[in-house]
Amino acid sequence: MHARVAQFTLIAPLSGLIVPIENVPDPVFAQKMVGDGISIDPTSNELLAPLSGTIIQLHAAGHALTIRSEEGIEILLHIGIDTVVLKGEGFSPQVNEGDKVTAGQLLIRFDPDVVGRKARSLLTQIVITNGERIARMNYASGYAEAGKSTLLTLEPATQPAGTGSMVEIFAPLSGVLFPLENVPDPVFAQKMVGDGVSLDPTSSELLAPVAGTVTNLHSAQHALTITTPDGLEILIHIGIDTV
Repeated sequence: MHARVAQFTLIAPLSGLIVPIENVPDPVFAQKMVGDGISIDPTSNELLAPLSGTIIQLHAAGHALTIRSEEGIEILLHIGIDTVVLKGEGFSPQVNEGDKVTAGQLLIRFDPDVVGRKARSLLTQIVITNGERIARMNYASGYAEAGKSTLLTLEPATQPAGTGSMVEIFAPLSGVLFPLENVPDPVFAQKMVGDGVSLDPTSSELLAPVAGTVTNLHSAQHALTITTPDGLEILIHIGIDTV
């Protein structure tokens, strides 16, 4: 039996023009390698919480964080494009990992002049990183007002009672296993995309680690996502900066 799950909304974390995520000039976001969501071209400089939850990850460069809602939905908020190279310049986080926040609470204050001059874009992404938990997503359009406008309406997926068994993932390559935290790329090392593991390969053929459907193949052909019949999404990304 499936229980009926009510929809819930994410409010705009910034004021600005709403942009479809497919139009973001970064293939990691545009091709939904991180997850589905939406972008804002900001006219404000204070990032607000789009919903209540817990800060489970705050990037060391202060430009991005992840909130987990009470329903278990994980939302990545990423200010700008290539802002990790600023190494924190222009960003002032107002929260710490582990903090509980309420919708509309100030999370990060940033200097739009500094970030706008030194980063490729100020476009800010709001992404659901565990999309298997979402059945439907409705996107707003037009202009958003921070803390007031509804940006996304989500309907959580339901699972039949008794589901949730372990899934075994096989090695897609031969090689030495590495903790993800040791990967020399903060997007992976700080688990912005999600948790997992890394391989230093000694083979050259990437194999499917699980049975499922290829739901995303990167245009550069260096990465893909497989979705299992249970809705688990697994990103396999060959190399660093291979895009």
